[in-house]
Amino acid sequence: MKKLKASVVGANGLVGRELVKILSCHSHVEIGDLYSRADADKDISDIYPDLKPAVSSVMKHPTPETIESADVIFLALPHTQSAAYMPNAVKK
Repeated sequence: MKKLKASVVGANGLVGRELVKILSCHSHVEIGDLYSRADADKDISDIYPDLKPAVSSVMKHPTPETIESADVIFLALPHTQSAAYMPNAVKK
């Protein structure tokens, strides 16, 4: 079975971190791009060392236009911020 590629916008926050942790343990999921405004260009495993065995990914700065292709996109942002990402995410 093909693995689903999942990206997380807001990966450095509490909900985003938990999503990354859960997704990294899922046998049918491949972690795609991780996004963070505050921690762009930092490896998520440097911020959350407990993720290091399973996930090492440099987070990118998110914009609604630059979300890379993924099969599933999780928006771990406040709803007022998530709304800006929806039109582009749905198109992809």
